[in-house]
Amino acid sequence: RRALDVGTGAGENLRALTSAIPEAVVCAVDIDLGSLRGVSAPLPQGVQARLELVLADARMLPFRGGSFDLVASLAALHHLDDVEGALREARRVLREGGYLVVSEWTPGSRLSPHPPETARRTLEEVKRALPRLFRLTDLRVFRDYVLVAGRREE
Repeated sequence: RRALDVGTGAGENLRALTSAIPEAVVCAVDIDLGSLRGVSAPLPQGVQARLELVLADARMLPFRGGSFDLVASLAALHHLDDVEGALREARRVLREGGYLVVSEWTPGSRLSPHPPETARRTLEEVKRALPRLFRLTDLRVFRDYVLVAGRREE
């Protein structure tokens, strides 16, 4: 099994992702080399052995189509100017029947360091693009973030 974390940043979400799917090889992708350099330090050694770090743009992933069982983007899409392009690329690298998981800040989030307008814009773009690319399987709205899951179908 293979999972892809798009927009890994400094790796804050990798511990949860690698714990949720302990048998998977996890590929962590970010466009910022500085962020990737600091990723593996706080992770347990067993996790480091099944972690691949890749410098890449979310809109042009260097993987064959259908390479992953799960694609996650956790609090990362708001950094992109082309959310739909990133979701389209996530669909391309996801195998048929595979899942996409996206989390993003809500406009009223107490945890987000970004202005509410950033969250509004990102959520609108996800709302427009996701149903055209994936079958929505779950949607959870919390005070500080939204969690969406979708499945790739032909």
